[in-house]
Amino acid sequence: MVVLTATGVIDSTTAPALYGAAAVAVKKDPEGFVFDFTTVELLTSAGIQVLITTMRMLGPDVGFAVAADGPATSRQLETTGVTEHIGLHPTLERALDAVTGRSAQS
Repeated sequence: MVVLTATGVIDSTTAPALYGAAAVAVKKDPEGFVFDFTTVELLTSAGIQVLITTMRMLGPDVGFAVAADGPATSRQLETTGVTEHIGLHPTLERALDAVTGRSAQS
C-alpha cells in the first residue's frame, strides 16, 4: 500500500514533483495507492492530471483512491467528473478502507 501525502498548493509549479513521487511509487507495484490531499489548500488541473495519469499507470487491478474534503479539493474533483473514475473519500482512513476492502467503521 502506498499513501502519497501532499500539502499546500498543487499547481503547475508543484505538480511535476508530485508526479515524480507517484511514478517512483508506481514502479514498486503496490497493491493499493491513496493520494492524501486532506491538507491541500488548492488543487488545479495540473494536480488532477497527476491523479489521472497515476491511475492509468497503476492499471485497473490496483485499488486507487483520493482522500480530500473541502472546496479547494473535492469540489474540483467532483465538478470535473473525475470522481466518476476515482474514489473520493473525506478522510484518509476511509480512503484506505476503500482501497483495502475493509468497511469503514462509523
